[in-house]
Amino acid sequence: MSDRTYLFDQLTTPPLSAVPAARVYSFGTREAIPQKPFVMYRLLDKNITIAGVAFTQVLEVWAHDEVGSYVRIDSILKEVKGRLEGPVVGETGLNQIRFDGLSGDLFDDGFKSNTKYAQFTLVGKEA
Repeated sequence: MSDRTYLFDQLTTPPLSAVPAARVYSFGTREAIPQKPFVMYRLLDKNITIAGVAFTQVLEVWAHDEVGSYVRIDSILKEVKGRLEGPVVGETGLNQIRFDGLSGDLFDDGFKSNTKYAQFTLVGKEA
């Protein structure tokens, strides 16, 4: 199973309390503004270490909601943290996902939404 498939499965099965599985997207897959709330995730730079065997990679999970309160966004990201943080079990190259922190309250001009993201570090081995 690819790392991307593993992450998508963790974010959608079972669906997040406030976000149906159909509203969880990988960055770059949406041009139109989705129904809110929704979640987007993206993988950033991958750093290969230890003789090309191990890697770390940054993951950001963004929660978007209607303009107003950030309470539901905070709740979504708390649930995401609970699902992702810790050792990884299964057929993937990932060994562990570490929680690095939360962004401040943000506004997304493109999606016309309040937003905030949780940042994680993926730790694994190259296939």
